[in-house]
Amino acid sequence: MYTTYSICFHNDTKQVEVKQITQDTPCEKVQIIGTSSMYNGYREMPEWIQRKVSVLRFVGVDQDVDGVGRMLNKDRFWIYDGRES
Repeated sequence: MYTTYSICFHNDTKQVEVKQITQDTPCEKVQIIGTSSMYNGYREMPEWIQRKVSVLRFVGVDQDVDGVGRMLNKDRFWIYDGRES
């Protein structure tokens, strides 16, 4: 089971917003379940998120990568976190 995070790059402020979400498939209704964290740019995010965003940028839009996530558009991603809590 993965925890899913919404990653949103705000180009106007250069900040990155990270929110924990749930996803009800197959309709993909999204519900925010945690507070959001704001980072002052890509390099300020945790490294594990940076690595997954890099993979998704390489793969492209709407390609679901098991254990990594999905790129929704150039500024929005869903990242899957399967790490033990």
